[in-house]
Amino acid sequence: MTAIIELNNLSVQFHQKGRLVTAVKDATLHIEKGDIYGVIGYSGAGKSTLVRTINLLQKPTKGQIVINGEKIFDSENPVKFTGAKLREFRQKIGMIFQHFNLLSEKTVLITWLLLYSIAKSKIKTGKTLSYKKRKNG
Repeated sequence: MTAIIELNNLSVQFHQKGRLVTAVKDATLHIEKGDIYGVIGYSGAGKSTLVRTINLLQKPTKGQIVINGEKIFDSENPVKFTGAKLREFRQKIGMIFQHFNLLSEKTVLITWLLLYSIAKSKIKTGKTLSYKKRKNG
């Protein structure tokens, strides 16, 4: 079976308070269709950083990312994957982050339906919709 998400020799480094921090070091992970993964580890171990690289919310320093056979990042052979192409790509990936935000007093389903309708509207019209909470809920 072919992996739908491939992280190959991925590293992420950044500068913090005048020193170089390695958040992810030489990570390789291949996820096949239907697989479900959870990333666990100590606080500050690089879990969120690793997950954020999958949709390029965090740009890796080194390595390669391949999604559904399409190379979206390669530190050795730079790939032009920015702007509209990157936004379109991100709309096809669902992720739940450590500190996710649901609309207060709404279910996950209602929140998802609202966000889906906004995304669908943005694609058709190029404009955004807004949500205003009513006093009655």
